[in-house]
Amino acid sequence: MDELQSLKALFPEPAPPAEPVVQRHREALMTLIDEATHPNGHLARPRRTRRALKLLVVPAVALLAAAGWVVLREEATEAAAFACVADGVTSVLPNDGTSPIDACRALWEAGSMRPDVTTAPPLAACINDAGAVVVMAAEKADACRTAGMGEWAGQAEYEVVGSAVRAALVSFHDRAQSTGDRCATEQDWRTSLGDSLQQRDVRWQLEFDQVEPDRRCFGVGSTDPTTMTVTLIGHPGNESIGCDPRTGC
Repeated sequence: MDELQSLKALFPEPAPPAEPVVQRHREALMTLIDEATHPNGHLARPRRTRRALKLLVVPAVALLAAAGWVVLREEATEAAAFACVADGVTSVLPNDGTSPIDACRALWEAGSMRPDVTTAPPLAACINDAGAVVVMAAEKADACRTAGMGEWAGQAEYEVVGSAVRAALVSFHDRAQSTGDRCATEQDWRTSLGDSLQQRDVRWQLEFDQVEPDRRCFGVGSTDPTTMTVTLIGHPGNESIGCDPRTGC
């Protein structure tokens, strides 16, 4: 499945309403996020070289919401990634525990959002129809609602799970460096991510979807901070571990 289509499903245009993100879309999204920590990937940590994914994002007044037909989301139901938006360009970053506002501010200050602009404008964190966080410039207090999105007040579990997933990926990378084993099995995830979440004194549940019966290596497909569920998706082949999240790609 085309990765750009999957990202458009997670960060859709405000109108018409996007279809829900289905499991196979999440699998494709997971592959793209994994590439953020792979030498040939398209994404990277803030302040590091990366290729911005240009998606058509057109802010528009949500007429249905204004008419009272729609209840805008205020909680993120998808925490695997978030988007930084400016002038029709969306940079999608994997959630690694960094505040989305702080991460997007870093992109602005690095000159990655607009040419020759290194000062971040006021920023607002919004929730789109797919339940994902979108950070946009906010000259007015109602910027999110004007764009047809709800305002995100933040969720403690959002950053907790991002940080825990990053810690698990770091441990898998270190193991791969010493053993050459780049396959994170179900047991690996239960031990590493489960322990990491327990150390943070939170109770998340892990769900595993092989997608196909012969898949034994897993990567993160989706994270839902409202149900505190991490869904791990089976990768084809014998690899599901990318490069070191501490240094980017």
